[in-house]
Amino acid sequence: MKTKVQLYHTTRKTFEQWFNLSDNNLTVLTWFVVGLVFALDCRLTTIARHIPWHTKVPSRTQRLWRFIKNPKIDALFLAKQ
Repeated sequence: MKTKVQLYHTTRKTFEQWFNLSDNNLTVLTWFVVGLVFALDCRLTTIARHIPWHTKVPSRTQRLWRFIKNPKIDALFLAKQ
């Protein structure tokens, strides 16, 4: 299986083609997906543990939560891109 960083870069290239998002939102979305793949679990705390950011797990979890709650990011918006 690819390493997290390799998966991040290939996934981000694909997401850049699919979605019109800011750099920060694209980064969080990509790490969210990579974390989900490695966590094999849908709980934010578990996903956050698999994201290699240099912050504590509660901070990573909060960042993922804010991303999900961002009104600009929703399934319909992403699907229309």
